[in-house]
Amino acid sequence: MTKTKRYLDAYAKVEARAAEGGKMYLDGLIPFNSDSEDLGGFIERIDPTAFNQTLSRGSNVYAFWAHCDEDVLASTDAGSLALSVDPVGLRFSVDLRPDCADKFAAVQRGDVVGVSFGFICQKEEWDASADPAIRTLKEVQLLEVSPGVAFPAYPGAQSAAALRSLEAERPHIAEMRTKYAKPAATTPDPLAPPPEQPPALESRKRAELAIIQARALLAQI
Repeated sequence: MTKTKRYLDAYAKVEARAAEGGKMYLDGLIPFNSDSEDLGGFIERIDPTAFNQTLSRGSNVYAFWAHCDEDVLASTDAGSLALSVDPVGLRFSVDLRPDCADKFAAVQRGDVVGVSFGFICQKEEWDASADPAIRTLKEVQLLEVSPGVAFPAYPGAQSAAALRSLEAERPHIAEMRTKYAKPAATTPDPLAPPPEQPPALESRKRAELAIIQARALLAQI
């Protein structure tokens, strides 16, 4: 199965932070163990281990403005995007260029405060016994973080990018739900006779054959 890029809107706010020398930062959080809204029969959670591989490998991660890869704010390779993990979640800090003052202002005055991120799921776990089912993201390849999302709907109304990514992965999600689903328990019919064991069934067949043979003999007399 081809793994697809997903978007997930974080239930947290990005904040603007001004520093000495006119430096501008956008700081945000991707929270662990926070339930998404019902995404169509299941919810998602981010495990505290989800980003470990991305960080340990030193993979390049971008900061985009509202998922637009033509509006790059920063990257880890350039040292302008800092990522760190604590018990609460994955924290990020974007060191903005001077030409991004409009983004800083939009966040600072609260026009857009949403956070989202793009990733490829590498490992997941399903709990099909819950209602709705729970999909836990155990390991993901983090591709980008995106401040500037107008509808940060995790939980809440999904952003357009998140909806598109969810639709693209929906066949895989349905497959996983089926794979991990526990078979429904069946209640035996109290009036139904107990199933015969093989020896009892064989004895009945022999008895029926003996009756047929006896009737045949009586018919000849």
